[in-house]
Amino acid sequence: MRNIDVNNVIENSKFNNFFFIITGLLSLVVIFDGYDMGIYGVTLPLIMKELSLTATQVGFLASAGMVGMMIGALFFGSLADVIGRKKIIIIGIFIYSVFNGLVGFIHSALIFAVLRFIAGLGMGAITPVIVSLVSEYSPKVNRTLIISLVVLGIPIGQLLASLAGVAFLSTQGWRVFYYATFISLIVMFLIISHIPESMKFYVAKGKTNDIKKALSKADPQFVFSDQDVYRVSTLNSEKASIISLFEKKYVRNTILIWIVFFCNLYLFFGVSTWLPKLMTIMGYTLTSSIAFLGIFLVGSIIGGIVFGILGDKLGYKALLSLVYIASAILVSLLSFKTNMVLFYILLFLAGATVSSAQNLTLAIVPEFYPISIRGTAMGWGSAISRLGSAVAPIIIGILVQVNFSMPLVFESFIIPAIIGCVAILLTKKD
Repeated sequence: MRNIDVNNVIENSKFNNFFFIITGLLSLVVIFDGYDMGIYGVTLPLIMKELSLTATQVGFLASAGMVGMMIGALFFGSLADVIGRKKIIIIGIFIYSVFNGLVGFIHSALIFAVLRFIAGLGMGAITPVIVSLVSEYSPKVNRTLIISLVVLGIPIGQLLASLAGVAFLSTQGWRVFYYATFISLIVMFLIISHIPESMKFYVAKGKTNDIKKALSKADPQFVFSDQDVYRVSTLNSEKASIISLFEKKYVRNTILIWIVFFCNLYLFFGVSTWLPKLMTIMGYTLTSSIAFLGIFLVGSIIGGIVFGILGDKLGYKALLSLVYIASAILVSLLSFKTNMVLFYILLFLAGATVSSAQNLTLAIVPEFYPISIRGTAMGWGSAISRLGSAVAPIIIGILVQVNFSMPLVFESFIIPAIIGCVAILLTKKD
């Protein structure tokens, strides 16, 4: 009789079609998270005009969805460690798809905020739980790269929203961008049929056939025996709770990682949400401003791939420190009108660094915690990051409302970049 640690089998496997399908399908789901971030910034000028909104009101409307995401990440992230990660992903997709799609039918700022809040509850559940599940179903040797590629769904989704904005916004209006989220229901059914549940839950419920099915796909050369006993390590089977994150061995990193998460999405969402509007204030046309956002997001995608590869080689502290310093410099330079080619290069590089800070953080956080509490850890970390994304639009909106100069608005992003850099340097990974 053999005692088989199922997680060890998966970790020591080689990347194959099984991992490719999981990575691909879950990346599709994350694309909707990015699309959700993107459509608000793309449609913002038309929404402001139709609903007669001030800059401050726009910031609060953006934050309604972010607050919903924050609460959703907290609640569903912790619940995922109790009822299963696959179930939470399915529930999250359904809530987001239905309620965000309904936004396209509204004519009231209040109803807009309510629907975006509810949709945010579903979307907030998705990405952190997906990262937790992918961290379990990926070979250890290239886990950071795989998670980084999954998280690239966020800038890809934003880029799709940006390109759609250039192509359709002036002719189709803003509502069609919200109707499009009903498409994610199709992806939900693919998740139901093709994605496995966490091994922790298969083992706990004695689902031997499901365990064998998953392990045979992860490692086709693995030899099974009727006498095998399947288990997860004691550490990975511990009961999850928020208190677990503040045990002596985790508390330091938990606090520092939360600070990093907050700074990451403050930077990313603050820049990406307001970039089209800030560019129009600086005198660029709406179409040009949306195109600028597209370049920023292309940088995010390519930068995510490059930094994901470098992450396993250089180490997270050195790489993230460089990313934060570069973000502070590059974003502050965007407020200065210059040669257009140089401006495009700055936009591209700013996108590469600002986005990669969050991508790399999401990729390395699972390494700080055992599988049993990763859902809780990622849920709370994501909630804190959503808090940053909720605060950023409000603060930037207020700065615009009181007529701060564009250089000062852009330079305000230096502060969270420096704080994030210091926090990541103070973390310690065993």
